[in-house]
Amino acid sequence: RALADRREEVLADFPTALAAGTVTNTWRTTATRVYRNWLLYLSAQRGARTAA
Repeated sequence: RALADRREEVLADFPTALAAGTVTNTWRTTATRVYRNWLLYLSAQRGARTAA
């Protein structure tokens, strides 16, 4: 909708779309997995330094 209609009023409706629950989080599962893997990597690196 924002691509088709470039008026500022369209942006004013955006928080309403979030509150209405019409926006979906398609990235949350992926972001959680990336963050988890990063923490596991940091933990492994810390363990390797401690063991050395």
